[in-house]
Amino acid sequence: MIVKLPSGLAGEVRKLKGTEADVLADRKAARKGETFDKVLAGCWLKTEDPGPYRVADGGSVPWGKVLVCDRFLALMVIRIATYGPLYTFKAHCDERERGCGARFDWEVNLETQLPIFDLPEDSRAAIREGRNRFNAEAEGRRVVFKLQTGEDEWRAGKKLVENKSQLMTTALANRIVEVDGIDKRRIDAWVQDLDMDVQLDLMAQFEAVDGGVETNLEIECPECDRPFEVSPPFEGADFWLPRQQSRKKSRDGRESRTLTAGSPETSEKETETT
Repeated sequence: MIVKLPSGLAGEVRKLKGTEADVLADRKAARKGETFDKVLAGCWLKTEDPGPYRVADGGSVPWGKVLVCDRFLALMVIRIATYGPLYTFKAHCDERERGCGARFDWEVNLETQLPIFDLPEDSRAAIREGRNRFNAEAEGRRVVFKLQTGEDEWRAGKKLVENKSQLMTTALANRIVEVDGIDKRRIDAWVQDLDMDVQLDLMAQFEAVDGGVETNLEIECPECDRPFEVSPPFEGADFWLPRQQSRKKSRDGRESRTLTAGSPETSEKETETT
């Protein structure tokens, strides 16, 4: 399967094999931030166009230095190649948002329902020239930020785990390199003190020079017909190992028993204790 990523990097990917399934289940690799680098390296068969990256002889891509927008789409295409474009996830019509509380399955077509935004040409040139630095403005201050790479994403993930109550501000601060008049050690605190509308505007400025997949969907509750926006979980077993869910379905209609319903194991245990 051939894919062109937001930066222009293009190549052929294959479906997951048992090797990658082992990697996805390897907690040691996850702790080291190696999981998706290994999956990408294993499933990327050849490079058709290096885009803005320096690709080694033989087409080997330095996935740790590749932008998150490219990594995400490459991983999604690998998932499509393996299981097809349909992805079913759990949704909740939240009562706190005037919903009815229903929980239901929702299906999305990963090929046709998620718009892809290419990296702007100026951003491609900056990455190609090794200038991963961009300017924004907040409260009259110049803000220098960078587009996230795989290595940045892993470091940011560790920081987010440590600051679960500060997800929005931590996600913003992780992209910032410097702010005029603010000591680097105080950038996190400066971001936390920004008004919410300023934070949202800053995020919009970041996204204006980035690329990627739009993952927010508008769906409709089948119980109360309320439309609402949701971002499907593009991680975990439901996304990467959906066939596990078919195990139960494959046994539907077959007779079953339990240990308390006359099984030999239970009978022997009861005899021993009486």
